[in-house]
Amino acid sequence: MKSKHKLPFSLDLNDRNSLSAQMESALRQAIASGRFRPGETLPTIREWAKGLGVSMRVPEAVIPRLVKEGLIVARPRHGCIVAPRGAAIFRGHVLLVVPPSDHIYLANVMNGRITRRLEDAGYLVSRSTFHCDGRGRP
Repeated sequence: MKSKHKLPFSLDLNDRNSLSAQMESALRQAIASGRFRPGETLPTIREWAKGLGVSMRVPEAVIPRLVKEGLIVARPRHGCIVAPRGAAIFRGHVLLVVPPSDHIYLANVMNGRITRRLEDAGYLVSRSTFHCDGRGRP
C-alpha cells in the first residue's frame, strides 16, 4: 500500500526526547507553519508509523493529545483533519516540575492524575524532574 502523503518531518532515534514527544512537536510545527492546512486530511496512523519508522503506538499516543489541544479533529473511520483556525481550545502551557521519587504512587498515579485534569481543562502539560543533592537542594 502506497502512502498518499509525503511526511514533512522525520524522527531522530538518537534524540534524548521520546519519539512521541518528537512527533508531537514536529506535527504541531507542521500545522503552525502551514505545511498541513486547516481542513486538510492528515496521514493515517499506519502511514505515520510506516513513514517515520516507528510502531503504531507512537502516533496513537500523539493524535489524541493534539485532538485535546484542538489542533486536529478526529473523524471516526475517516481519519483526522487539521482543525479550522480559531477552533482550538488551547488555554496555555503548564510545566509540571516534580522531584525524583522512588515512590511509585507519587511518581505515576498523582502526576498522571494532575496531568489528566490539566489536559482535560485545555492545558498543554510538560513534565520535568529536578535532581537534588543529598540535602534536598537542587
